[in-house]
Amino acid sequence: MLQVSLKRLCSKEDLKQLSFWGKIFCTNKNYFVAKGMHRVNVVDSCPANWEESGAGCNKLSFWVTNGLMEDWVELPVIGPEHLCVAFETKVMLTGNLNSPIQTYPPFPGKEKHFLKAQIVRITFSSSLSPGGVYKLNEENERETQLDAEFAWPGRDELYANEKWVHMYPQVLKSGRITHYVPKHLDEEQANELKASLEEKEPYVERLRAITEDTPFEGYETNYLLRQYGDKQIFASDGEDGNATNNVCTIRSLTWPGFYTIASSRHKTWSSLYFGTAIKAKQVFIPNQPSDVKPDPDDVAEMPEPNHKEEPKVEVEGDGEGDADADADGED
Repeated sequence: MLQVSLKRLCSKEDLKQLSFWGKIFCTNKNYFVAKGMHRVNVVDSCPANWEESGAGCNKLSFWVTNGLMEDWVELPVIGPEHLCVAFETKVMLTGNLNSPIQTYPPFPGKEKHFLKAQIVRITFSSSLSPGGVYKLNEENERETQLDAEFAWPGRDELYANEKWVHMYPQVLKSGRITHYVPKHLDEEQANELKASLEEKEPYVERLRAITEDTPFEGYETNYLLRQYGDKQIFASDGEDGNATNNVCTIRSLTWPGFYTIASSRHKTWSSLYFGTAIKAKQVFIPNQPSDVKPDPDDVAEMPEPNHKEEPKVEVEGDGEGDADADADGED
């Protein structure tokens, strides 16, 4: 069902790239999430400090659906204000894209914007690739490209933290991938502003190894590597002359539920996420409860509405007394 649903989405949207991203668990309905790229990016009208569709934080497009038999809905383009508030808040999603987000600081959007912000944060911070698959672009060191001379590592090489690097650039605290420099500034002013912003928050090195990340509290690293399956090496028709069905998995501790799986035999890797889109040990600020209402007034005792009492019969006089009175009257 998932494969057929994704094929239908790819044909409908005319996409050049599409894959299953994962599943997000919510309070009412869950989200299936797919990521991809359009063949032609539509430039939407948005504020000047926003990164347009196909660039920066909006480089990848994401689609969600509550059921594989339902239509996929593309999440909207988001801006720095969405990401900046998402950095400071922790919200359990409901499964309704138009549901309001009630949190402090106030979130400038609905659940679909917050969902997109969380997916972007998870994707850009935890997506990994084997070292050497990509190399820096000679013209722009902030961009990467595939290395044609890359040789796929063996099983034991994959099972090492030093072999894995981050695929995407880090999202800045300003809610962008690159610092914003207004276009109306001249070249000298733009360079001064750019240098000042980079001094306050320098760019993180592209394709940095995961060993350079800050270790998760209680661990020596931020990722846990495990091997699964048969480790036996057997002969194959490949160039290396041997193969194994063993796979390597890398689990993120910062975003519980994000996994990267790699196979040296098939020479490929993939990432999947199954979780609540909540960062580990993130400060949680719950909504304040409403005021306690006073107790209602006690209800006064009321007579039984259906109570039946025997009717009281009033007697005017006694029969014997009347007879005596008549006798006395005759005397």
